[in-house]
Amino acid sequence: MRYRLIWTERAYDDLADMWVAAEVFTRGRIEAAVNHLNLELQNDPWQVGESRSRDDRRMAFLGPIGVVFRIDDKARSVRVNHVWRYGK
Repeated sequence: MRYRLIWTERAYDDLADMWVAAEVFTRGRIEAAVNHLNLELQNDPWQVGESRSRDDRRMAFLGPIGVVFRIDDKARSVRVNHVWRYGK
């Protein structure tokens, strides 16, 4: 059973800011990372990234982006709360 994926407004804003500031090559890498992340979070979010201070909060690094997200098993949902660019 798939999880419902929710990107918060803040996460969308973070992603938009990152996209606008990125070079063309990096935009392709951002797009690929986000597409991969979306699929993985919908299918098996507990296998994505690593846990943080609480059991439901996780962090992952994919390509040029990092994300913080929360998993709600009861609601079968994943909420992406924050996205940032890391590395080059």
